[in-house]
Amino acid sequence: MTKKILILLGVALLIGAGLGGWGMRTMMGKATQKAVDAAMEAERAQCATVKKERGELERHAKMTDLRLRLGLVAIQAGKMNYGLARTEVEGVFKDAAALEGLMKGSPDERELQMILSRREQVLADLAVGNPAAAVALEQMYSASLAGAGSR
Repeated sequence: MTKKILILLGVALLIGAGLGGWGMRTMMGKATQKAVDAAMEAERAQCATVKKERGELERHAKMTDLRLRLGLVAIQAGKMNYGLARTEVEGVFKDAAALEGLMKGSPDERELQMILSRREQVLADLAVGNPAAAVALEQMYSASLAGAGSR
C-alpha cells in the first residue's frame, strides 16, 4: 500500500504541477495581451496627434506657397508684365479656390476669402493693363503677410 500511495501522490503532484503551469501561462498570456492592447491604444493616440499636426503643417505650407506666388505676381504686375501677371494670378486664384475647403475653420480662412473676393477686379484690371492691379496685388500680399505674422 505504500507504493500505491507514493504512485498516487506522484501522479497527483504531476497533475497539480501541470495544471499550475497551465494556469500561470494563461494568466501571463492575459496580462501580456492587456499590455499589448494598452500599447496599441497609446500608439493610435500618438498617430492621431501626428496626423493632426501633419494636416496643420500641410495647410500652413499651402498657404505660404500661395502667399509667395501672390508676391511674385505683384512683382510682375509692378514691372508692367500684365500678360504674365494675369496668367500667374489666374493660377493663384484657382489654387486659392481649391484650398477653400481645406481652410474651413482655420485662422487662414479669412485671408483666403479676402484674396478670393478681389479676384474679378484684379483680373479685369490686368486684362486692360491698369496699374491699379499692381497696387491691389501688393496690398493683398502685404495683408496676407501681416495676417500670417499675427498667427
